[in-house]
Amino acid sequence: TLSPITAESLEFVNFIPPFATARGREILKGVNYASGGAGIRNETGQTQGDRISMDRQLKNHQITVSKIKLGNHNKSTAEYLSKCIYVVAIGSNDYLNNYFLPQYYPTSTIYTPQQYAVVLNDQLSQQLTSLYKYGARKFAIFGLAAIGSIPIIRSSCGSGTNGSACVDNINNAVELFNVGLKSHVAALNRNLTRASFIFINSTGIGSTSPLLASLVSNVSCCEASSTTGLCVPLGSTCSNRSQYAFFDSIHPTQIVASVYAGRAYKAESPTDAYPFDISHLAQH
Repeated sequence: TLSPITAESLEFVNFIPPFATARGREILKGVNYASGGAGIRNETGQTQGDRISMDRQLKNHQITVSKIKLGNHNKSTAEYLSKCIYVVAIGSNDYLNNYFLPQYYPTSTIYTPQQYAVVLNDQLSQQLTSLYKYGARKFAIFGLAAIGSIPIIRSSCGSGTNGSACVDNINNAVELFNVGLKSHVAALNRNLTRASFIFINSTGIGSTSPLLASLVSNVSCCEASSTTGLCVPLGSTCSNRSQYAFFDSIHPTQIVASVYAGRAYKAESPTDAYPFDISHLAQH
């Protein structure tokens, strides 16, 4: 939901097509490579079924670039790609569907939270550098939200002091990733010529929005499964979804995505985006 709303802010009339269905000159409007359950790490989300990891998304983008080169006889592909804005929002699943699922993944026994944040950021930095080598020059990188506070995590952590410590433990791990990501964005700006990388402070936006603070955030809008966190087929749904922060027990509602995307596009606070927001990135 972040990318479509960001595209609306950039005055795109229609949603950009997914890679699976994008055909012909349609790819020149932009392509959506996102995949539910995907992560920075290739194994992330494998217990959830098929998903397209960041590395596979990069391969798909390479296919798109090849098609643009074939059909772009009169214009420079490099010049075209340099004007595109690449929105990257990934990493939550590397925690929710990897690090904090020790029954399926060994990462939490191999790495401390600090080490894992470094490993993730190093790999993501390499992936972003690959995008740069393909011709990308404008990058909007979203930091992770406070995923320890989503309903499925709150319910799995339980209530009371232990539950709060469990939620804090996850949010603290995510914040280590965010701090590292902001540093990597600064390094990429220094090291890659004619490129502009920006970092969107999702946790900061989430904790300082009066609108988000007014929403119901401890339960989902729909009747959700306690195991998957997704909506139960034919289950009940709240009638006032604009008052809820989460539609199911994992994914935010459109009103939440609108707040994040809106402040990413036009920062309301100096801490919302570093070194500047998406509206300024578009002008670079």
